[in-house]
Amino acid sequence: LEGLDGAGKTTQAELTVNQLEALGHSSCLYRYTSRNNPVGRLITRIYSANSKFGPKSLRESRYVQEALYAYSARLNFDRLNKQGKEVVIADRSMLTAFACHREKLPEWYISLVEPKIIPDAILYIDIDPTTGMKRVDERKRRWNDENLAFQQRLAEHYEQVMNGSKPQLLRKSKIVRINGNREIKEVNREIVAGILEIIS
Repeated sequence: LEGLDGAGKTTQAELTVNQLEALGHSSCLYRYTSRNNPVGRLITRIYSANSKFGPKSLRESRYVQEALYAYSARLNFDRLNKQGKEVVIADRSMLTAFACHREKLPEWYISLVEPKIIPDAILYIDIDPTTGMKRVDERKRRWNDENLAFQQRLAEHYEQVMNGSKPQLLRKSKIVRINGNREIKEVNREIVAGILEIIS
């Protein structure tokens, strides 16, 4: 599941796993980024809003940021992979890296460091950046890039990827747009239906 900050990815991922399990499909949730490993906890310290941890050059380096997030994702997946589930639902994928760092990092670098977890399908939960930021403002934790200007650029980058500028690694991944401006249950019905169509 992909989308801007505040799109409801984590909520929808949890609901989707529960729905698929109830329908008899062995499923699990893969958190692409989380504080469940030492690298994830380091990311939290470095990139939380107003963080003063480490030198400024470390916090601003896109190369370092991408490498840390990719390493954390790999650690999370290695733990998950041992469970052998039929369906893996992720709240974010490597598409996040390509969209966030578009025009900042070369595609070859992202492809090199990202774990080679190629999604069969990417369901993009589409919301307006302003809506997303209103939802972010309700949270207790905030990240450096959670501001309206960055989210507007990120939305443009997602659009570019979905409209033909797909990274080579994701050339076989199906991308489906989901209208995220509806009730949570309505959005989830469409997500689950889309996944069932893919795995049937």
